Amino acid sequence: MGNGDTGTHAENKYIVTSLRLKESTRREAKVYAAEHDMTLQEVVDAALRNFLDIE
Repeated sequence: MGNGDTGTHAENKYIVTSLRLKESTRREAKVYAAEHDMTLQEVVDAALRNFLDIE
């Protein structure tokens, strides 16, 4: 952890990744994000955390 971060704090940094989604899934996620004042990134992160049972 050469950037000064210690412990789990560094584990919560966002990283850039790439993945493919079905068009309809992305569209529904974007609609959900807009309706809930969230970003697509926040929706995907929350969905994965829920699926993986991560708090």
